[in-house]
Amino acid sequence: MKPTNFFPQRQNPKIYAYTDSRFPNCLKIGYTTKTAEERVKEQYPVKLPNQSWEIVLEETAIRDDGTLFTDKDIHRILKKQNVPHINGEWFECNIDAVKAALVAVKTGKLNIERRTQTFKMRPEQEQAVEKTIGYFKSFKEESPDQIPHFLWNAKMRFGKTFTSYQLAKKA
Repeated sequence: MKPTNFFPQRQNPKIYAYTDSRFPNCLKIGYTTKTAEERVKEQYPVKLPNQSWEIVLEETAIRDDGTLFTDKDIHRILKKQNVPHINGEWFECNIDAVKAALVAVKTGKLNIERRTQTFKMRPEQEQAVEKTIGYFKSFKEESPDQIPHFLWNAKMRFGKTFTSYQLAKKA
């Protein structure tokens, strides 16, 4: 009797971008459930003279909340930013513009700063923020007319500025 695979592996969908020598200074942004290389090779079954392509980005197409998205979501953001759109899915932009659009789609937030990376607090930073919020709340209840003070005795490279910013966002 053949064993049943109750948990089949699924390919995570991906967003990819690549260059093509026929479209200088442009990137094609696509979507696939294969590897980017497999998908691009399908688009070029015959190699043209003097044509070369290079994959410059391959990222999962999963938002921070676990939902999926497609290349159309990236295209929409690039169009809103007035990035020139050439011949189908080709955009006249650099890789940082695509990464910034990915951040916006994955987080579901406007990425006005066009940041290309996101990261979360480490556990000790989260603990410091929660402890500080708890202190401020209890202090306000006990002494509503006084200003609270709270000192983080944190080691070097703790990320005090980043953690303070996260505290300000939550408070």
